[in-house]
Amino acid sequence: MIDWEENNIGYLTADDFVKNRKACLASLKERKNSDLILDCKTSLPTPEELEEVVAHQEKGGMCFVILLSPEQSHPFPSAWVVVPTKTEALDFISFEQMQRDLGF
Repeated sequence: MIDWEENNIGYLTADDFVKNRKACLASLKERKNSDLILDCKTSLPTPEELEEVVAHQEKGGMCFVILLSPEQSHPFPSAWVVVPTKTEALDFISFEQMQRDLGF
């Protein structure tokens, strides 16, 4: 399931997402205005499996960040945010939250 961290940021492994997709989506939709980090370092869902999450996040103007090792190749669109570490994901989200707060 989704681990909720401070600043309304959710963290989820791809394995958990694929196994509990409906419950994860319900949890995400229940918590409005939340950003999400998906850790894909141990398994790689298809872009089709993530479409509903991406659409939900975009509709709400919230971040969706994927964690992948630099040596991992992936089928994700270039418009999706892919970073190698959780620290970078949190930094990216913090920056985006600041921009939202300032109205950008």
